[in-house]
Amino acid sequence: MTDFPHIPKKDIETAANQVLKNYQNKIGESLSAPIPVFEIIEFLEYDIDLRTDGIYEDPNYLGGLHLDEKLVVINENLTEQEGRMHFTAAHEIGHIRL
Repeated sequence: MTDFPHIPKKDIETAANQVLKNYQNKIGESLSAPIPVFEIIEFLEYDIDLRTDGIYEDPNYLGGLHLDEKLVVINENLTEQEGRMHFTAAHEIGHIRL
């Protein structure tokens, strides 16, 4: 397993707020809940793929990021758990930005 550097919560919050600000500037309006995480992924110029094959046959693999392909993968089994699916998508945005 790869060791990742510790990122202070304040830096994570700053990066998240900057993504939201940039997206709001693009659409020309303020955001409120629920945050459109899939639209933000596309705004960041990444594609989204829902899969149940390969490692995503395992329900414990919720999502992944393929930086070289600019692709966010979400386990399709999460479509029945909308909150968890959106959380996973937001988590992958964190990986894109940080």
